[in-house]
Amino acid sequence: MRNLVFVAVLLLGFCAVSAAQDVPQLEVFGGYNVLIPEDNEGDIDYFHGWEGTLVVNGNEYAGIAIDVSGAYASLEDEGEDLGTVSTYTFLFGPQVRIPVHEKITPFIRALFGAGTLRLPGDLEGNEAGQLNDNGFAMALGGGVDIHLNDMISIRPAQVEFLTWRLSGEWLNTARFGAGVVFKFGER
Repeated sequence: MRNLVFVAVLLLGFCAVSAAQDVPQLEVFGGYNVLIPEDNEGDIDYFHGWEGTLVVNGNEYAGIAIDVSGAYASLEDEGEDLGTVSTYTFLFGPQVRIPVHEKITPFIRALFGAGTLRLPGDLEGNEAGQLNDNGFAMALGGGVDIHLNDMISIRPAQVEFLTWRLSGEWLNTARFGAGVVFKFGER
């Protein structure tokens, strides 16, 4: 009986060590995202765009994420196309992995940085070019990665509350994303 317990503890120890070694040193995410504004007044329904994230994992559970995204929507007024509204965010912060299964890893994160909103230049009599507004931005949320192999994961769902401060007001959105994660090195 003691030998059986010893072997079981030894096997669990090896599993824990091998699980810790499966954590990549770097993760690179690329994918699609959609932003849904909180106070939608009917001019813009959704912003569609892209997102890229680099995560440097410090250990099995935590890393630092650097996230860059862009999303775009057409602005219309009574059927007239007024141009494209563009949003960009540049965020960084902690990302925590929650390993629940060898093939599935949920994560949560809190990212902080800057955001910009670009409106078409012909609004409000500005014929010279686009109107830009920059300010503080943050994203709070998480997602789940499904590991296909040691080098590639699929991220079927990422959900975040994304907000930024522009012209003295908060612009709140829900950000949904999906894409592919490429993994490099071992931690």
